[in-house]
Amino acid sequence: SLFSNANLVIAPGVIMEFETGSGIYVNTSRSLKAVGTLPNPIIFRGVNPGPGAWRRIYFEGNNSLNEIGYAIVSGGGEDPTNTKGSVFTWYNATLNIHDVEFNDNLACGVYVRISGTTPNPNYTSSNLTFNNNTCDETSGN
Repeated sequence: SLFSNANLVIAPGVIMEFETGSGIYVNTSRSLKAVGTLPNPIIFRGVNPGPGAWRRIYFEGNNSLNEIGYAIVSGGGEDPTNTKGSVFTWYNATLNIHDVEFNDNLACGVYVRISGTTPNPNYTSSNLTFNNNTCDETSGN
């Protein structure tokens, strides 16, 4: 994983490339704020192109700073049975995700883990686009 003990802010226009088996893990007390702009999105992709080239961006905690916006997520979802989504939230993890394009991910674009049938009250999404992913935005146990 890229980090687990820091608050990370990614600036507009940054390209994050991941090796096989890697990604970003945001633990319970930390945050990730990755908000690009329409002309300068943040890009998350594998070093090697293609579906399943890297693992996922994983959110575990309830930090209100967790946000992904104006970004492109491509080629994630390595090991889709376990990864489930290129962006993944644990039970009731906080994430505001908006204006993100998901392309060629081997797992779902976004997977929101829930408890029973109760929706995650800390997850919000808007203006997501999905192109050639195993599934789009889904939730489950």
